[in-house]
Amino acid sequence: MRGRVFAFVYVLIVVSGCNSDARLDGGWSDRNAIVATIGGDPIYARDFVLNYELGFAQLYGSDNTRLVYLNRMIDEKLLALEGRRRGIMNHEGVKQSIQDLKDELLVEQVFQRYVNDSVRITTQDIATAMQENQTSFRLRYVPARSLREANLLREESLRRGLPATIREFVSSQEGRNLSPSDFESPHIRKTDLHPDLMAAIVDLPVDEISKPVSYGGQFLLLQVIDIRREPVAPNSDARASFEHVVFNRKAKVRARDFIASMMKPLDVRLKPASYKTLREELWRLYRRQPPQGNLLDALIAGAASEKRDLNSMLDDVLITTSDGEWTVREFLAAFPVRRYPLRNEPREAFDNGLYDAIGLTLRDHYFVQRAYEEGLDQDQALRHELDLWTDKWVYRGMLEELSADMNAVKEMVLKLRDRYSVEVNHAVLDTLTLSPPNHSGLTVLKGHTLRPAYPVADPVW
Repeated sequence: MRGRVFAFVYVLIVVSGCNSDARLDGGWSDRNAIVATIGGDPIYARDFVLNYELGFAQLYGSDNTRLVYLNRMIDEKLLALEGRRRGIMNHEGVKQSIQDLKDELLVEQVFQRYVNDSVRITTQDIATAMQENQTSFRLRYVPARSLREANLLREESLRRGLPATIREFVSSQEGRNLSPSDFESPHIRKTDLHPDLMAAIVDLPVDEISKPVSYGGQFLLLQVIDIRREPVAPNSDARASFEHVVFNRKAKVRARDFIASMMKPLDVRLKPASYKTLREELWRLYRRQPPQGNLLDALIAGAASEKRDLNSMLDDVLITTSDGEWTVREFLAAFPVRRYPLRNEPREAFDNGLYDAIGLTLRDHYFVQRAYEEGLDQDQALRHELDLWTDKWVYRGMLEELSADMNAVKEMVLKLRDRYSVEVNHAVLDTLTLSPPNHSGLTVLKGHTLRPAYPVADPVW
């Protein structure tokens, strides 16, 4: 890796949320409709519907399920209010969770402004995608063990035809009971074909032979022998689905370009010696016990337990950019391990994950910096989501203070209902459109983080 420009692997998720505004509004067009107030703080109808629809079925109760569920949300809010009063927001774990989520949401804001909002989809884009889905290819192919062998086979096939090359290949495989028909596929749709193979044939005229395609540890020569295009049935639901497909496809390309425009001028380089030392120390740590919190604290604690001195390594320069340097210590302190967890096995997966994580950490650092510069931290939706999760973490902090004792929790809630005013707006609650109470609920995860996309009421205390 000496002198090597740090080639980012842009592992990114263009976040579109769970896109539930149109579906999970409970039938209320007023986004500010309120179902309850607790100590002056509102529970909005939309938040209640999302919580209810994505929540745990055992919380619904047998009678008046919406009120039973709302009361569980109210109880959690009461404990969160009391936890805020007691200063639980200043607990280190809660502060770290809030900061991690804020950074994550700010990165999403940058993607939203410069990627998602810039994507334009035309009627022709959707029509093309729908037709692609109704198009299937029938292929002929022959394998080769190396690129050199594949090029020689291609030259021969261009002279004699691919069927002749396949027959010769079959005859060379004595005892394997092969026939030329084994090297012809049925009609295959784009969605059923590996992207590498699809990329090789998408613009390949019928009967022409492709250049060698690396696939599955070997090389293939491909030939399209038939294309079948079935008629596209006009269907509004199908069009909506393909609009989403087209959006994701365009957003992915736009995101790659946008990231490159921000990161390439920084001329990011990785110091090989520092990286190798860090990689071995972290591998030792992860084999023993994958850390859950701050990576710097975990590494120092692990070293202390083994009486190892890491001070010299931590202050070594790990990364250089056009605007400064990052030491090992600075990277470890900044790395959001909960957002980009590393796999502790196999070793290759760990090494690849760490290498990608360095690029992602730097990317997020500069995206967050840009978000603050442009005031994106003041976005109302961002602040609201952050408040909802903060309540969840503070509420759980209160449970820890009460040692999760059910009787103590129930007694505390009763006292808090006397301390904080609670008002239920039945005019809104009783007219919301909700799923039947026996539905199983749905856990929606947020992209690559595997964090629930929305905080729902805990199933048990």
